[in-house]
Amino acid sequence: VILVAASAKILTSIRTGRRSKLEMEEKKTKAEISKTEAVSKIEIKESRKQKEIKKTITRDEMMKRRLIKKIRREEEKQRRKLKL
Repeated sequence: VILVAASAKILTSIRTGRRSKLEMEEKKTKAEISKTEAVSKIEIKESRKQKEIKKTITRDEMMKRRLIKKIRREEEKQRRKLKL
């Protein structure tokens, strides 16, 4: 009876050992996956920020161009008035 109980304990300990190893491997893979997901999220955020920066730059450039056009128009009007 003692041998049967001891062998049963050994078997259960081996099984739980295997389970714990598998659980540890699963935890490691889950951790790696979450790390890669976090990195990809950070990269996405950075690319969005860069796009926003580019948009603001283009907006600023557009505003500058519009102002320059307005100024040129006004200058042309002034020249025409002086010629008349």
